[in-house]
Amino acid sequence: MKRVYCHSCDRKLCVNPSHLTLDTQGKNMRDVLRRGGRTSTLLPTQVQEIKKLFASGLKLKEIAVRFGVSDSSIRRIVNGKTWKALSLEGEASNF
Repeated sequence: MKRVYCHSCDRKLCVNPSHLTLDTQGKNMRDVLRRGGRTSTLLPTQVQEIKKLFASGLKLKEIAVRFGVSDSSIRRIVNGKTWKALSLEGEASNF
């Protein structure tokens, strides 16, 4: 499993090396969400809506326009490449 440097304080301008740990990207994203941070421009409720709209037959491009993101962003969400921690019901899953 690939390991990445994770920043523990979520301050964009922080350069304190003691705030860095080596862990997985999945653990890092769960930690950010647990601390109330955001990992993208979309909110979890919006991702849920995107998944529901796609499941109902709406086209990727139509969904992308509705949420103001690229159709490739929508494709990654519905294909499980991003937002893996969010199930269709909105419950966090284990990575």
